Amino acid sequence: MVERFLEYSLANHRKIKVFFLDAGQLRACNILVTKINSSEIVCATAGRKTVMVIPVGDILSASYSRGDNGDTLCNSLKESNDE
Repeated sequence: MVERFLEYSLANHRKIKVFFLDAGQLRACNILVTKINSSEIVCATAGRKTVMVIPVGDILSASYSRGDNGDTLCNSLKESNDE
């Protein structure tokens, strides 16, 4: 299920919330996935725009970020109205 959220973020340029292990410590943050391969993801944090590389095995959980319900049609309509 985590892979689906990662692919959703990459394909739709939407933030997601992830819980992952960072040097043995549990960490949660909103990220925007920029690249996925079989062993790790490259992402940017939402607040600081810091680029991070996270091993896929260290990601414990993922979900939609606050205010996003995953409706890609609604997201594309909202973006077209903003332009």
